[in-house]
Amino acid sequence: MHKWRAYTPFRSAAAASPGFDSPQSEQARQQLNQWIRSTRAYDAVADLDRALRNPAAPAALHPDYDSGDHIHPNDAGAQAMAETVAEVLQA
Repeated sequence: MHKWRAYTPFRSAAAASPGFDSPQSEQARQQLNQWIRSTRAYDAVADLDRALRNPAAPAALHPDYDSGDHIHPNDAGAQAMAETVAEVLQA
């Protein structure tokens, strides 16, 4: 079985990775995630983007999951990712 993950939000991550947080990078992330979600190449998708994003600002990590650098999840974010992957593996 082939599984994949969607790429997580990173708005305001310029301090952690200069030049990474750009409109072009966000557009590429959105396009890649859309492809991952819609392709038939994978049997399942662990959508970490949906698991970690801020509903009020979908290009950013949810504040509860942000380690502080706006790109890497904290322990609560890691738990949310683990739960998301576990759900996919159990399906």
